[in-house]
Amino acid sequence: MIERYESGASSQFVLHGNVDDRLLLRGRGGARLGGAADFLEEVLLPSFDVLLTYDLGNGIRVERDEGGIFGSWPTYKEKPALPRDPRRAMEIITRFLRYCGNLRSLKPGTDPQVAVVIRASHLVIPALRGGLNYDLNATAMLIRDWGVDSGLGGLRLATFLLTDSLNDLHPLVVGNPRASKLPIELPSAADLQRAMEALWDDFPTALSEYEGRLEVPASGLTGATLSANESLLKAKEHRGKALGPGDLAELKKELVE
Repeated sequence: MIERYESGASSQFVLHGNVDDRLLLRGRGGARLGGAADFLEEVLLPSFDVLLTYDLGNGIRVERDEGGIFGSWPTYKEKPALPRDPRRAMEIITRFLRYCGNLRSLKPGTDPQVAVVIRASHLVIPALRGGLNYDLNATAMLIRDWGVDSGLGGLRLATFLLTDSLNDLHPLVVGNPRASKLPIELPSAADLQRAMEALWDDFPTALSEYEGRLEVPASGLTGATLSANESLLKAKEHRGKALGPGDLAELKKELVE
């Protein structure tokens, strides 16, 4: 994503697949588990001046506003209540992006870097089969244009859409050749081992049988999400019991079923 963004090849990224799983986040405060949105905010986009997120439940949220760019936007100052309806919300975000592009053009030295993250984007712009829905199509066009619209005045913009499946997302966005579609896979054995190593202090009892050889449970738990592995370790730690071969086999059985 960094290479495609910095080269100018793409500024819109559709992350699909295992997007609701937990990820190992490494930051100044140490390692912890978080979601894909946490990874974007804390690991990939810490240098961006403005970070906006949107989902159907929470509406637009201003996660970061360095320099008060969003807070000083005249439209927001006049009407600080932000809409939740998808089309109106995307229109507001688009107006703000054009405002930032104008700032860059009219105020030399002002070059804000803005990111927008849409969680569960398949619920915001779903791929509906049959019939026309003008509001839905208009919303999808607004989002698609963030990745191709030269009318944003050269704004340094990165947009991210998180979805379980590309098939559930509106074809106007999926078919956009300027948008990069990147899968998030299930964690590999190496991913699980790194997570267990980083979180050893949180589960010393649960992992006690595998001290110094965490590749064994990591290999045995491959195919499960990191969330499922974390839940298993939390339950074992709470009971004061160590993870054993039988637990690995039971989880594998549940995965197959």
